Amino acid sequence: MAVEVQPAMDPTFESKKRGSRSHRIYSSAVLLVVLVGSVYFKEVKEFVKSFDPFLGQRLVMYQGEGGQKWLVPHSNYNYTYKAYFEDFVWNESAFAFINKYWLICLPIGYLYYFGIHRLEAFMKNREPMKLQTTLVLWNLFLGLFSIAGFVRVVEEYYYVVSNFGFYNAICNIFSPNGPAFFWSVMFTVSKVLELGDTVFLVLRKKPVIFLHSFHHMFVMVIVFHAVAEMGAPAITFMLMNYFAHSIMYPYYAAMAAGIRVPRPLAKCITVIQITQMFLGVMVTTFTVYKRDIQGEYCQTTRFSTLLSYTTYVAFGWLFVQFFLKAYAKKPRTAEKKHD
Repeated sequence: MAVEVQPAMDPTFESKKRGSRSHRIYSSAVLLVVLVGSVYFKEVKEFVKSFDPFLGQRLVMYQGEGGQKWLVPHSNYNYTYKAYFEDFVWNESAFAFINKYWLICLPIGYLYYFGIHRLEAFMKNREPMKLQTTLVLWNLFLGLFSIAGFVRVVEEYYYVVSNFGFYNAICNIFSPNGPAFFWSVMFTVSKVLELGDTVFLVLRKKPVIFLHSFHHMFVMVIVFHAVAEMGAPAITFMLMNYFAHSIMYPYYAAMAAGIRVPRPLAKCITVIQITQMFLGVMVTTFTVYKRDIQGEYCQTTRFSTLLSYTTYVAFGWLFVQFFLKAYAKKPRTAEKKHD
């Protein structure tokens, strides 16, 4: 699976085209293939081993939509402090519910995609809305949310890495009854909330580039699927995304508030996002090596691996293209020769 980011667009940079016809046809085709294809993966297709020598102290019962059950090993970390809303129990019926209804993201994706185009048509002959205060609060909320999510998840992630190594951090899920899992579920919900980013762009009559809309739709589906199948590598992807957003959204809030932010910061954010894509490919390759070559346990499926590769390679390429277009220096115009 993969994780969600959006380009840190410099306010002085605007696309000359609001999106070519080919881009719209391509994004529609990809969305259709992904969403329709996902219907055939409503439940985890691969059996998961019931014991792991490192993290086998605790097991969680997982029940697929078809009624099959198996035990999944997870981290045994206990948080020193838990907020009352972070301390809840996910039992097998809760997992079965998520596994069964994760497809709710499909109609949400369609409504988002076609709704944005209708909203663009609605705003075509209207003045752009300013929405400055609302935009500041929106980005500030998402920024603080991302910071909180990163801080809470990285605590358990650090524990697993320091005690059991990166293999277990990548290939085993976290405790389903603690803060890290709570923030994992909230991360999934946030992918729906972040669709509002595009609404603000359209209402303010700012260009909605292909990378932005395609990314928001595609990642939402992947995140929902990862939660439904309890994909362990998704925890690493989520942590990277929380980190990127904890910098990106405060930056957006500052820009919306009219605070002058150094231009190199926008470039730095985009570099972080590109780095996230490359790390995503590396983590996914690691899971393939462990599971398919060494034959070791790794809580993920081949379909999830395919989605991860598709996401990180595609968005890595798109982010690099965006970076070159937005920040690369243009060649100087040749000086005229004097007689």
